Amino acid sequence: DLEYAQDADTLYITHTGHPVKKLTRSSHYIWGLQDVEFVGGPWMPDNDDIQAFMKASSFSKGAVTVTSSGNVSFVAVHSGSLLRIGTSNGYVRIDTADISTSAGGVVINTLQSASATGFTDNWSWGAWSKKNGFPQATQFFEQRLYFGGTKQEPQTVWGSAEQSYEDFTPGVNAADAVNFTIADNQVNAIRWISAGKSLAIGTLGGNFLMHSDSSSGPITPTNINIKK
Repeated sequence: DLEYAQDADTLYITHTGHPVKKLTRSSHYIWGLQDVEFVGGPWMPDNDDIQAFMKASSFSKGAVTVTSSGNVSFVAVHSGSLLRIGTSNGYVRIDTADISTSAGGVVINTLQSASATGFTDNWSWGAWSKKNGFPQATQFFEQRLYFGGTKQEPQTVWGSAEQSYEDFTPGVNAADAVNFTIADNQVNAIRWISAGKSLAIGTLGGNFLMHSDSSSGPITPTNINIKK
C-alpha cells in the first residue's frame, strides 16, 4: 500500500492512512524519516455554507485560538489540520481540538487582520489530514511533485509549485501549485501515478493521462487537461 517518489537522496512516501513521510540520506550513516510540513496547502474547496463561520484570536504568527460559530464545530480528528481563514493565503495549523467551538493552534502564514476581529465564512480546511485522509500516490513530473487520491477527494491530483516540492500555495502564475479533479461517471480512487511523456494516473476503474491543454508547454494552473 506504500507508493514513493525519489529525488536523489530524498524519498517521499505515501499511504492513504498516514501523513506523507520524507526519508533523507545525508551520508552512509546519517538517515532521517519525518512527516513533511507542506507550505501553503493544498486546500479543500472553499466553505460554501454562509452560516458557518471561523475567527482567529490573532492574525500574527504564533499561538492562536480559533473559534467557530454556526454550522461548523471542531472534532478531535481536526488536530494537525491546516485551516485557511480569510481571502488571503493566511492559515493556521490546528494543534488541539475537541468536540467544541474552540481549538488551539499556531498561525503559520499571517492572516488578514479582519480575520481576528470578526467571524468570516471565507475559510477552508487543508486537503490532507486525519479527518480528510492523506494522498495514496505520488510522482515527480515536469519539476513538480504530484500527489493523488485521498479518502475525502479520491479523484483529485495535486502538484507542487515548480521546483519547490513542498510548496502547495495556490495561484494562477505558471510556477504556482496546481490541482485537478478527474471528471468521470464513477468515483474510482487513484491508486498510482507514473511519469512519461504525460502524467499517467491509475484508478480502480481506468487509467488517465494528464497533460497541458496546448499542443506544447508544461502543465500550469491554467493549462491542464486529463483524459481517460
